[in-house]
Amino acid sequence: MLAPHRMMAAANAGGDGSFYGDLAALGLTANLKLCLDAGSADSYGGQGQSWLDLADGGYDLFRGATSGASSDDPTFNGAPGGLSSSEYFSFDGGDKFKYDSGTLPAWMDNLHQNNAAFTILVWIYWVATDRGVLVSGANAGASEGIHFNMVEPAGNKAVFSVLSGALTNKTGDTALTDNTWNLVGVSLDEAAGAGGSFLYLNGAYNRVAAANTFDGTYTSPGTGSTSLFQMGAFQTMTRPLGNGNRFAGVMIFEGAALTKANCDSIWNRQKGRFGL
Repeated sequence: MLAPHRMMAAANAGGDGSFYGDLAALGLTANLKLCLDAGSADSYGGQGQSWLDLADGGYDLFRGATSGASSDDPTFNGAPGGLSSSEYFSFDGGDKFKYDSGTLPAWMDNLHQNNAAFTILVWIYWVATDRGVLVSGANAGASEGIHFNMVEPAGNKAVFSVLSGALTNKTGDTALTDNTWNLVGVSLDEAAGAGGSFLYLNGAYNRVAAANTFDGTYTSPGTGSTSLFQMGAFQTMTRPLGNGNRFAGVMIFEGAALTKANCDSIWNRQKGRFGL
């Protein structure tokens, strides 16, 4: 049986203003594995140390590295359930979110393996304060997993890397807009080969090497990772998001990759919350 907050989210298929409600209304929940929404009281209602997953898997994240309050906890801002641009988690240069179980679910481990198919979308208010981790399935220096990072020295552009194969450092050609909200993402279909994968930014392809798409084929992919899922920094607190950056939501699909049209429909439905 689903937990109460997930039952409520699942009932909102017509769209209640939450990110999950938006995805349900668009018919895009079939492969949704993680949906976090700072503006939804069902995802964060002031309950302390957990940011709750609105999808039905229960993949909740700790604020910080543990279930206890600590200096590495991102700070909640706004009113629980406000569903506006004022609801978000802010970072101070030493914060992160961490998956709250010691066991890595299969879908998280699948991201860097053969036949990977997934999409990651992050609503971030970007402040150009050095590089930082958006989503990571591997620790710094680990040989297995993925990284989806911001790299300020490269011009405030997103970078996607896979550590278990030859697909590394696919960098967007377009910089995030400073001091405002951005929807940044990566959609990858490893089996599709040329043209099957793309980076995404604010309703457009975030072009890679002057082409809209890239070949997402992995070379000699790994078979397993021991690094837990993180957002905002690696396990060792290296490459944390800089002071002033904010997360409003994270959506991850696995088992199938969203199309550009799918991403556009999400952008068009959700951008109004942020005045875009």
